[in-house]
Amino acid sequence: MDKKLRATLVAKLSVDKKFDSTYSVKNREWFVGAVLDALAATTSDSGLEAKARDIVNKANARVNPPTNTGATAGRDFKLRLALDAAIEMFERKDTARRVEIIYGAIAGNLALAESSQDALFEFIIRRRYRTALRMVYDVNPNENGIFVYPGECTTFVPTAARPAWRVNFDSKDLWERFTAGMVPLRVRVPPNTTPDPKKAAETLWKAKNDPCDSNLFDCAHGVSCVLMDSLFEADRVDQFLKAIHARGPNHLAIIHPTLFPETHYLWEKPTEAKKVFSKEQVVPADFQVGDHVYIFNHGIYPQVMPLGFWSGEHSIVVNCGNRKFADRKGFLFSGHGLDEPETVESLHDDLIKDLQTAIHRAYSIGRIFLDYRRSNNTSIPTTKVQTLTDTTKDKNNNDVTVFWFVIDVEFKYGNYKAPKVRGAKQPQLSEPGFIVFEVPDLKAFSISPRGVDTIGDQRNLGLDKATVIQRTGTPTAGGSIYDRRLWEIPFLDPDSGTEKTFPVFGGEGGSLKLLSRQEMPKFKFGRLTATDTGALTTRPTSDASATYVSFLKSSGALPP
Repeated sequence: MDKKLRATLVAKLSVDKKFDSTYSVKNREWFVGAVLDALAATTSDSGLEAKARDIVNKANARVNPPTNTGATAGRDFKLRLALDAAIEMFERKDTARRVEIIYGAIAGNLALAESSQDALFEFIIRRRYRTALRMVYDVNPNENGIFVYPGECTTFVPTAARPAWRVNFDSKDLWERFTAGMVPLRVRVPPNTTPDPKKAAETLWKAKNDPCDSNLFDCAHGVSCVLMDSLFEADRVDQFLKAIHARGPNHLAIIHPTLFPETHYLWEKPTEAKKVFSKEQVVPADFQVGDHVYIFNHGIYPQVMPLGFWSGEHSIVVNCGNRKFADRKGFLFSGHGLDEPETVESLHDDLIKDLQTAIHRAYSIGRIFLDYRRSNNTSIPTTKVQTLTDTTKDKNNNDVTVFWFVIDVEFKYGNYKAPKVRGAKQPQLSEPGFIVFEVPDLKAFSISPRGVDTIGDQRNLGLDKATVIQRTGTPTAGGSIYDRRLWEIPFLDPDSGTEKTFPVFGGEGGSLKLLSRQEMPKFKFGRLTATDTGALTTRPTSDASATYVSFLKSSGALPP
């Protein structure tokens, strides 16, 4: 099949009047194209149209089945999840979302168009829909009290038993850590008891009025709970979850879905016969509702906002629409902390404002500090500066000297998140002072985050939790190493996968240079390597082979 034949058949078959009315023209064209691509490997050009038309007809019947067949509920399918009345009213209006899931599931595996695969088909579409529904209606907004960010808990001092990142109060005895960190978590199995992963997983979804009693996780671990919950669409949930847990005590876990490859149920080996999720590299134009993807922020984010949670957004695709990324009628994404589903472009529109604010803060502090050091520490009265000298280890475990400066000088910087009135200056934020620590051997100094008021606070956080500004140039003869034009912010660029620097003092004469909207990542989604054309995507495993279906039946996922 060449491009011309493909275009001809897409144009011809996508106008079929039996396509559901809620399925957009662009979706229809995408669906037909995906069907043709799947068939082309084993079908002659002359036979493509007939076979593709057969799949289109079967897909349309899946969405709007003939009456009294009883094969499936079509686009009106329901979940096994009990919904409260308010959510159910909105959920039943999500017809287009369910329609997109049905066509998308078939586009991903043509065997699901066949009535012989009814059970597998319904298991896949319900899992995808449940994932989207949970993220849109339960995880968000945070005020629902099911999942909140750790920073929302301000009245509880973390302990070894109840660290800052943790499950909700009712689940505290059902999950346990199995590494030195606060996460990941596995199902706790007390001595002389049998595992109960069903109870452990379902208890996570209890809403709490006090944020400190809720699940306190970032977006990565929040989305892992959402993906786990989709397994409750199994025919015999208790049996199915026990079968997954039986593969190893750490296998079914609340875990970062794109770390620790091939060691847990969210990232299995491609050849694993019992996997329930698959990691696939998917071209963004081929995303489907229910896919888990990672949306990149700019690589400078963890540098200028070292205490933030938004290096990227682990999100679920919740709408495809016209399959465009820049308007709200296309792809929409929902993740822990996003009150409403967003386009990737609107998310970047919001993130750039945070970045510009943080970069301006780093500039304002850096300018004061570098001018102070360039003046041989005379530009600020000694009464406003406290100093301390100690040592730390570099990456090679060598001792290096650290010079600490606590400077009580008020400074201002732009608040780019605040609306700007035409003709007025950018709204400003101010702080009464700041902390900087310099490591001359590394040609760098670091700025403590806002709210870190003492050297002890910074030490407790760790010296890596600060904004690094590095000297990348050499002064001219007679010049100073503290000429601010020589200093830049290092970051890891997600587009190239390489270390780069941002010239925060790159304006005229060393003035402020802000990151522009056009400098946000060109490839928006997480991938295995910077040269991949596909995004790393977590999807329900869709395998219609007799062996895999037999596994699903015997493990409790499908009716026996």
